[in-house]
Formats: sequence, C-alpha cells, structure tokens
Amino acid sequence: MTPRQHIGPRSGEERWLVERIGARPVAVHSSGNFASGIAFAGMRFKKRVIVVMPETAPRVKFERTRSFGAEIRTYDIARDHETGERDRLTREIAEGEGAIQASPYDDPHVIAGNGRVPSRSSATCSARDAGSRSSSVPSAAGD
Repeated sequence: MTPRQHIGPRSGEERWLVERIGARPVAVHSSGNFASGIAFAGMRFKKRVIVVMPETAPRVKFERTRSFGAEIRTYDIARDHETGERDRLTREIAEGEGAIQASPYDDPHVIAGNGRVPSRSSATCSARDAGSRSSSVPSAAGD
C-alpha cells in the first residue's frame, strides 16, 4: 500500500460487515490492505475491529489501520509457518471476544464483493470513455 492508495471498504468488505455481523466485533488477519478496508468500514458502520498483523508490516499500514479505530495485535511472521500463530491468535480473539472471524482471501462474502470491482470499474470507464476504442481496468483484491 502506498501513501496515496485509496483506503476504503471494497464492496465485499462493506457488504460483509452489513449483512453478517450484526452487533458483534470483527476479528481479521491481514498484512495491512484488508485491515485498512475493514477498519474503515468498521468506523463507518460503528463496528469494533480487531486486526492481527505481522510485527514486520510497514508502519504506514499500522498507522492507517489504527487511524480508522481498529485494535491491532501482532505476531511473528518469521515463525508463523511453524507455529500457526496468526490463525491461532485470530481464532482465540474471535472466541474470546464473541467476534466474527474474516479472512482477506478465504471468506465467500469478501470474495463475492471483490469480484464486483472489475465490472463496476469497467462500467464507469465505458461510460466515461465512450469515444475510445478500448480502456484498461486494472484491479486487485486481497492482501
């Protein structure tokens, strides 16, 4: 994530927060991009968000995520492949806090919403570039 990158919930993150969690907090793991999107959506919809991030994530990702009100817990990514600390910590938070757990790449609601981004962007470009022969719509989702 660069300092100029737009932060906000992609349609999957927003849809997920509105439709699934009700008043429960959210526990997620992310290196930063998904965390910032969920934290922004949490701020927008007044939801408590707890994010598990690697200790080595860039400072700007910590700052952005915190600026939207998320709580951050860290883990050692260098040992995670041996310990499974990221998933264990996220699961423990979800169980202990009564939170709903989400994944940036393994949640059907998030994936379905992110899949809408290219078609929505394409429609916007098509309307704007009606006189052009072609347009490009780069898109990425996940962390």
